[in-house]
Amino acid sequence: MDLVEFLKPDVRKVVLALLLPVAIYTLVTFRPGGVLDFYWYLLTPRMGHWDGSSMTYVFNRYVLLWIPIYLMSCGIVHLASAYRRSS
Repeated sequence: MDLVEFLKPDVRKVVLALLLPVAIYTLVTFRPGGVLDFYWYLLTPRMGHWDGSSMTYVFNRYVLLWIPIYLMSCGIVHLASAYRRSS
């Protein structure tokens, strides 16, 4: 398996990576109502935190979840293409 070809962006991989958070959020919380809030957490690199007297901005660690989500989409596309070639 060629690692560069595995990680190279493709339309299928990007679309799947954008749709995977819906499935992940629904599987974790069992309610599809707050998916947009989950996307907000994934897309906001700095979050404001009010500590009572001033606003402090902290790094949002949820942004780093895009890495395993993209790797999962690469794996799913790779498995689908390998299955299509074998049949």
